[in-house]
Amino acid sequence: MSGLVLGACLALSLLVPPSLEGRSAGLRQVPRRPDPETYHWVLPAQHSGVTVVELHPNDCYAIQRAEGMVYFGEPPPGVLKLQYQLGEPRSHLVGGQDEHPECLLARCFDMSRLSDAITDRLLESGNRPHRRLAGHRPTPLDNMQGGVYSDVGSDDRPRYRQAPEQRMAYLHLGTAGRGNCYEAKVPRTLTLHIRDHQQRTDRTGVYSGYLYVEHHHAAPAGRVAISRTGGPVLELALSRATEPKLDAESRRPIALAPRNALALTPALLQREREWLERRVD
Repeated sequence: MSGLVLGACLALSLLVPPSLEGRSAGLRQVPRRPDPETYHWVLPAQHSGVTVVELHPNDCYAIQRAEGMVYFGEPPPGVLKLQYQLGEPRSHLVGGQDEHPECLLARCFDMSRLSDAITDRLLESGNRPHRRLAGHRPTPLDNMQGGVYSDVGSDDRPRYRQAPEQRMAYLHLGTAGRGNCYEAKVPRTLTLHIRDHQQRTDRTGVYSGYLYVEHHHAAPAGRVAISRTGGPVLELALSRATEPKLDAESRRPIALAPRNALALTPALLQREREWLERRVD
């Protein structure tokens, strides 16, 4: 009789489903990636740089847009008064997941109008050889000056030396145009700087834009320590498919989020052409 009772108890125990608490514990073990982020940054020309974001290992990043103009000569009349109104460098997270992000804050609109006013003065009164757009590709003909670059941990961030941790904006834009981005290998802080080996303090104008970050790590529990160590940065493909792909260099799967090609062309190129045409007429 006792054997029948034990057998019935064993059968009932096999039919009882796992507790909800046990199932919840299992779900908590699945890592969740943070959503992709876009940062709006503003770098007035008189400052050495702007801190944008702290990257985690395997984060994928690229300058999505780079706009504005900086003048590498004696400030034209009326520009300095406007320049001082730009204030300090700044960066902040932009809400939403729009493929063509825009900062809709009132201060961003004010900054845009001020930037346009300064650019108009530089186009009207400044010498063309001293003007540089944010996506400028320096050459020996222009004294290798101008354009914005990213730094993810070099020994001397404000000075461009073609270090592995430094990349010009035109390289970012070209990489983004191919649907690619750069991967951080260790925790590091990303800053942006103006390329100027003379380290002029009388530069005028402003660079601004948007930086896209795609997270390839679990959501962190706390702040990641800043590291100034560097190393090579890999270029990885951004895919519209969500299936894991293999990185050609490390041969490991990387799950990539859907995203279209990034906006690249600055409107200032067209504005400068129109101004030159007016001068010819």
